[in-house]
Amino acid sequence: TNVFLKYAYVQGKLIDDALVLRAGVSHNPWIDYEQGLWKHRYFTKVTADEFKYDDSADVGLGLKGTLADGLVKYWATAVNGGGYGNLAQSNGIDYKTRVGIYPLKGLTIDVGFNTGFRGKKTFGAAAPLKQTMYQVMATYGTHDFRVGGNWINNKDKVKKKIKATTYALWGWAKLGAGFGAAARYEQEKSYAYVAGVAGTTQQQRTRYAVGVDYSPVKHVVMTLGYVNDKTKQAGWTANQSAETKQIGIWSQFKY
Repeated sequence: TNVFLKYAYVQGKLIDDALVLRAGVSHNPWIDYEQGLWKHRYFTKVTADEFKYDDSADVGLGLKGTLADGLVKYWATAVNGGGYGNLAQSNGIDYKTRVGIYPLKGLTIDVGFNTGFRGKKTFGAAAPLKQTMYQVMATYGTHDFRVGGNWINNKDKVKKKIKATTYALWGWAKLGAGFGAAARYEQEKSYAYVAGVAGTTQQQRTRYAVGVDYSPVKHVVMTLGYVNDKTKQAGWTANQSAETKQIGIWSQFKY
């Protein structure tokens, strides 16, 4: 049996809320933050997590803070790179940053940047090429709804030799009487190295999820949903493309 330690950290305020130091196994700046806005992690992951561009937690140091009376928030980490599922010592440091601006109530604008070896740089071995990832996200909402959009540029030659540009559109809303709705659309266009094939292969992955929420009691929510995930490479016929479809009920129980 494997047990993953996801969060185990200590933190302290160096300059009130403007400069907070955190050390240990902790959140990376982006994924859990976006999940808090999306609120449907149990149904489908956020894009950086689903497409495996990033990990939600890692071991290392972090600095976070709130500036200008809440107008600006930032979070920067220096971590091992392998994620909370691979805490083995590496020979490199990954740097991950998110800066958010909140000019109006309900409006969020965030920019993220990741660079590093993702835990693949080991002692005594040649250094792999680095990952470089940029992400921009804007959302708007209230207690009853939120809509958002992401744009990601990822060059990851550590885990997959891939250059990808991805965008996502998503939203959710409460409809009353315990009912709600959620939807997410994502498309990745990439150039990936394929073993045994000369040069690069163009690939497109399109994924969408739609669902109807129902919350019978407080802290319990269920989603009747449909997820379609299709990957197609240039030159493939329709029968050679890969597609998965899911229909089911996803649920979340908070305690």
